[in-house]
Parts: sequence; C-alpha cells; structure tokens
Amino acid sequence: MKDSLSRQDPAVPSQCEVRGVTLPEMVAGIDVGEDFLDLAVLRTITMTLEHHRIALRGIEAAPLEMLRERLRACCPDVGPRWLALIDSPCWPLDLDCSKPALVRRDPVPAGRLLDGALREIMRASPSHAAMRLSMFPTPRLDYFTRCARRPTCKPHLRAAYMHLFEPADRPANPDFSGESVSVEGGNFTRFMLAGFLAFKAFQSLGAQTLEAYPELQFRLSVSERLLPKRAGGPALAQRVAINRKLRRVIGIKRSPLPASLDQADAEILVLSAALAARRGSLGTLEHPAEGRFLLTFQPVR
Repeated sequence: MKDSLSRQDPAVPSQCEVRGVTLPEMVAGIDVGEDFLDLAVLRTITMTLEHHRIALRGIEAAPLEMLRERLRACCPDVGPRWLALIDSPCWPLDLDCSKPALVRRDPVPAGRLLDGALREIMRASPSHAAMRLSMFPTPRLDYFTRCARRPTCKPHLRAAYMHLFEPADRPANPDFSGESVSVEGGNFTRFMLAGFLAFKAFQSLGAQTLEAYPELQFRLSVSERLLPKRAGGPALAQRVAINRKLRRVIGIKRSPLPASLDQADAEILVLSAALAARRGSLGTLEHPAEGRFLLTFQPVR
C-alpha cells in the first residue's frame, strides 16, 4: 500500500508518504539510553515476549561491530525476519539517511518534515486532534560534533560519533580532554548517537527498522492523563497496567512484566504494533531523507 499525503492536504509536506507494513516473525522495541539499549522482543508465532538489556559501554574499539556482537549474543536469530522499532531518529537533521555516504541535505529544513506530517495527521483525526505531540527536535550534525568534543562526553558515545561521522583516516578515539566546547540546549539529546548506531547495527544484520515514540504509543492507548516519568513508581505502575491490558487483548502468553520505565517503553512499541497489525492499521510515515516512522492508526483521508 502506498498513499501520498500531499495529494489530499497541501499542509502536509509533499515528500512524505504513508505505506502499509506487515508484521514479521519477530518484532523488537528498543528504548535508547546513553549507556544501554533496552529491548522487548515479541515472537509473533509463539506470542511470547522477552526483555533484554545491552550495555553500550566498552564498545569504543569497534562500535558497530561490537554492538552487533552484543545483539547476537542476546538474540542469536536477529536478522531479516526482524522488525526493530527504535526510540530515536535514525540520522541528524541536515544529513540524508538514504545515502550510504555522508550527504548534506539542500536545503536543510528548520525541523523534520516527518514531525510536521505526523502532527498534521493527528490534527486531521477526530480521535487524536486534541492530543498535543511534543517531540525532541532532531539536531544537525554540528550539535553532535560539539557533544563528542566535550571532555564530559562518554567514551562510547564519542566512539559512535567518530565511527559514524568522521573520515576513516581520523584516529578512532581522539583525546578531546583539553577542549572546552559549548553545547546549547544541554546534553540530553546526545543519546541520539546511540540511536544512530542502533539503526546501523540492526540494518547491517538485515533487520527492518522504524523510528517509534513510546510516549505517543502510551498516550494513544490510554484515556486518562499519562503520568510523567519523573513521577517514578506511579508512572511505572500506570505504564505496566497499560501494557498488561494490551497483552490480554493481543494474547501474549505468560511473560515477565516490565521492571523499569525503560522496559515499559520498549514493550509498548511492540504491543501497539502488534495490535495495529491485528486491526489492519499498521503503517509507516516515510520521508526519503529522514527515514520511516511507526504509525499505528490509519490517517483520515
């Protein structure tokens, strides 16, 4: 299925399209953090769900190769039968993710066209029009360059940056300890370096990849207000309750419940995708230079 949003609504960027998706044998939700990837893996044949945590520290020598090895160690069958739903953009705003080399976009939009299109889709939906969608802006490459050059940057994140964005003849882990580099807006979004590497790792193993947003999927699955994560225990209890409800609807067999907010975030991605597939509403919002974003409800046409 291929539907062009631009043909129906001129406010939606013309480069964005909606496509249908078929659920493969294995679906993994990946919550990306600075130091860990939390995975929730749903095996759709047996309808069982498992959780894994993969450490990112210690991958400095060969970031992509070592992350692939760690993925295989916990999930030996990871490969073409997998769909990875990753809680991160796949590439910096000013680079074209469809190109094998580093290619700059021209012109570079002020913000992602995917984000704008998603907001337009939700505003057009009677069920979701009132929902305010807040997403962290995806920075340009120079933001991540400044992150990598800060003395406080974690070694594995700096190594990920060097592997992905610096020429091959540069040293793999240069010494930036003497530099003082400012990073406007704080350092929170530097975790996207781990997300970029996760996309490359899954893709290199043959898996399909989609960007996905746990908070959006939780809000689409609950009628009451979603508690912020800073609420701690009550926020986790609410998210586990939402996931348990979706497990019952989908028919998940006995599997351990999430023990942390990160595990709950990873799990909601696979549960909402499985439910959407059952209802025939699983799809992607796509932009050639920005990647593919998970949709679990059908846009209004």
